[in-house]
Amino acid sequence: MICICDIINAPNLADIRVIAGLNGQNREVKTVTVLDAPDGPKWLKGSELILSSAYLFENNDTLMMYYVTQLLEVGASGFGIKMGRFVNSIPPEVEEFANQNNFPILKIPYKLVWTDIISTFYKLQYRLEQPRDMIHYGPESIASLVDALKWNSRRLVERLTELFRIPVLLVNGNGSIQTENAISGVAEVKSLLKSQGFFPENAVREVYERGGFYISAYPVPTFHAKKDEYLILGVSTQEDLREMTTLFELIERLIFLDNNVSHDVTQLYRRFLMRVVSGKITVDEIRSFVKNRAIDGYVYSGIILLTGKNYQKVFDQIEESAKYIRSGTSTALPPRLLYDQAVGEAVVLVEYQSDKPMPNINNWMRGLMLEVEDDLLAEDNGCIAISTMHNTLEEIFLCIREAREALEVGDLLWKHRRKYSYSNLSAYIMLRNADLSQVDFSDIRMLKGNDAFLSFDGVETTETYMECYNYKLAAKRLYIHENTLRHRIQKINELLNLNLEDPSISHSILMKIKLWKLSLKQINHAPS
Repeated sequence: MICICDIINAPNLADIRVIAGLNGQNREVKTVTVLDAPDGPKWLKGSELILSSAYLFENNDTLMMYYVTQLLEVGASGFGIKMGRFVNSIPPEVEEFANQNNFPILKIPYKLVWTDIISTFYKLQYRLEQPRDMIHYGPESIASLVDALKWNSRRLVERLTELFRIPVLLVNGNGSIQTENAISGVAEVKSLLKSQGFFPENAVREVYERGGFYISAYPVPTFHAKKDEYLILGVSTQEDLREMTTLFELIERLIFLDNNVSHDVTQLYRRFLMRVVSGKITVDEIRSFVKNRAIDGYVYSGIILLTGKNYQKVFDQIEESAKYIRSGTSTALPPRLLYDQAVGEAVVLVEYQSDKPMPNINNWMRGLMLEVEDDLLAEDNGCIAISTMHNTLEEIFLCIREAREALEVGDLLWKHRRKYSYSNLSAYIMLRNADLSQVDFSDIRMLKGNDAFLSFDGVETTETYMECYNYKLAAKRLYIHENTLRHRIQKINELLNLNLEDPSISHSILMKIKLWKLSLKQINHAPS
């Protein structure tokens, strides 16, 4: 049930005031309508909140009294009047009548638009009509929340949102909001929190809002020094409230155990990667990790970045490939995966153990990448980027930087390929910071400036053909017929007065296109 008080307590309607019939705020509202006709009340069915510009009542107090009487008789919920244009106040007798009959009259600011009130009502109604699922959780969701806490409290807000779709706020000990999610109802929880005051007690405190939410506060569990942070959650029922309380008790218990027991190798690697990705790991911590994992011989390490929702399937292929791509008596160690939900990126640590130096180790790394199916990446527009391999984990940040640079430059220059290697792209990566102003881009500018003459994108067509150097494959990539592509290449040859069938010319043009794209990137990133 939606009442008058639910509507006027909405944050965007805070300027509305009850000026008469204050005790009638609990009257039910089934709909909201605008009436400005003298005989309007006779068309009502009851339980309507009536809005009026009040032009009928300008210099006519008697009509206002009659109008309010009629509204009460037909069972209207309340009467909202725009103040400041036709009337500035209601007559004393109307106020007295409304108070006696608990019929709320609302003072609506002149600036407020009718749709603000009507849309707020329907949002409340929609929220009440939606079936509310009970809070359910199992071992996987509990583990997911604990993992989120190992990152930070903001990650916990994200994970709670994904799992339960409830309003969540993160506040500090003073009640200042650090972050919030975008779930429907978070504004109401904020408003209720503000009106009730912040409550940093360890025990759950419950507050009920007629429009829809119980809210509760929980100290944020932590793996590190205790922080003065609290989660404010909004749930629909008392049963959900009890479930959330039990859930946080379980999380607290698991964190206590996690901080007081030793971990297996998988946890050791996971924590190491978390520290690396967060950028907070120190050289001493890296050396300590190397010592604890205790692997003899030469150990080469590299990073693979995966983007796209199929990251787990891609990782499974990498893991399987690592088992059989061998080099002599050397052995690939099990790859380690860490998925960063915040940026939608998976970080994979790959290692290779050998009893002697391996000058061809980057060929092994590229082999892992090539084993990943192209169709699997294309399904969700995913990519894979690899760093070079280094023989010390102290270069781990360099590995991540190389993989990210390969992903960035590869996506810029070779978007269709989806597989990028720092080793293959290193020349372009170095050139992206070089002074390219002296390169002669006249051919590329001519292509770009003559789209009207060509009636197609000359740069894209030339680049695609040069990359494939095969009419059939290039036409398929451009979604055109092979003969259409042949005609386009002929027009490009005529425009540039050259022959793209000549390998030396085609290589030069393709290189210029790539450098031209890098130069545009430089311009876009230049300081203003």
